[in-house]
Amino acid sequence: MDIIREAKKVFDIEIETLESVKNNLGTEFEKVVRSIADCEGRVIFIGMGKSAHIAGKISATMSSLGVPSFFLNAGECAHGDLGLIQEKDVVVLISNSGETEEIIQIIPSLKKIQAKIISITGNRKSTLERNSGITLKLNIIQEACSLNLAPTSSTTAVLVLGDALAVVLSRLINFTSDRFAVYHPKGALGKRLLTYVRDLMYSGAENPVINEEAAIKDVIIKMNRDQMGIVNVVDENNKLTGIITNKELLDCVDKNGLHTELKASAIMNRSPKVVKPDMKASEIMEMVNSDSEIWFLTVINDYFEPIGVVKVKDFIRMGLSA
Repeated sequence: MDIIREAKKVFDIEIETLESVKNNLGTEFEKVVRSIADCEGRVIFIGMGKSAHIAGKISATMSSLGVPSFFLNAGECAHGDLGLIQEKDVVVLISNSGETEEIIQIIPSLKKIQAKIISITGNRKSTLERNSGITLKLNIIQEACSLNLAPTSSTTAVLVLGDALAVVLSRLINFTSDRFAVYHPKGALGKRLLTYVRDLMYSGAENPVINEEAAIKDVIIKMNRDQMGIVNVVDENNKLTGIITNKELLDCVDKNGLHTELKASAIMNRSPKVVKPDMKASEIMEMVNSDSEIWFLTVINDYFEPIGVVKVKDFIRMGLSA
């Protein structure tokens, strides 16, 4: 047996199935999207066997993208879990055959609860289709399994259809990256969107500031004492005029030797990178990713006064890098 050729056959069959499902999307899909968008309750996905795993994944994606949703196993529904479903909910039942016993037996109860029933099935003339308000019919040409038995193409098709529903819904309800971050506070993206410069900046007594008229020796003393690796240089009005880091000090020594009577203004970087305290970590990392020379950023207020410093290494340490 040619293992690679057999594997590629699986891809070919499932891709063909997905193309068929895509090409047959129509008004029923739009009705499902509108029904879920208008739902005043939750969206509950119910499946059995392999379809249960797919239902769980679709529900998780819905929740991630701003659509309140949860998953129920059809086998447990008949033993009390139907009590979680309310009249304002939308219930999506998944069964390729449309005749799965555990799915069919809960339909009378769902009708008594008066939840809206939507089905996803490969059999339009099934019991499930006849008892659903809206049905998404999948044209499954064949399973990728060589025996045409194991759920493969059919489960892939339902999974991708679920992704399509979730993504389209997220756009319809104007789901934003900020909301995504709220639902994923421990993820890298969530951290970058929920963490602000003000959360990581060194301010107050930790904010290293020196006047531009100060001598280099005083800059060295301050940098050594504060152990920040940077000082913000200001004029007589406390406006930021530049910064001095170890780089500027080393460049000065390399070019001129250590002339400690030089003023800070003579060696400072006059074009420092500045940020505002209400900027997000994601914005900072965009700056850093576009300029690998950035290690410090001066935080300024609306009057261009330096109110703090942030260190890039702190963002990296917290897992905020892209």
